Amino acid sequence: MTEPRTHENTPQPDGTGRAPDSGEQHSEELREAERAQLLPEEDVVGSDDPQAQAAEILHDSDARTDDPEGTLEESVQSPEHEHG
Repeated sequence: MTEPRTHENTPQPDGTGRAPDSGEQHSEELREAERAQLLPEEDVVGSDDPQAQAAEILHDSDARTDDPEGTLEESVQSPEHEHG
């Protein structure tokens, strides 16, 4: 099992590896808090750690947004992998 992502070990979208400033960190914390509110289908099965789950979901979403072609190539769910 991988270590949950935190601000300290999450690569930054701009590639700098810099830690977010306090405003960026506050914004990221708000995003995570909002996403940690389980969706109805998630609530049915529950979550051991909604905050960590939210952080990982947002990290994956940001990666797909920042590099859609790269993440498409890496995805085992992409159409290329279904027929290849």
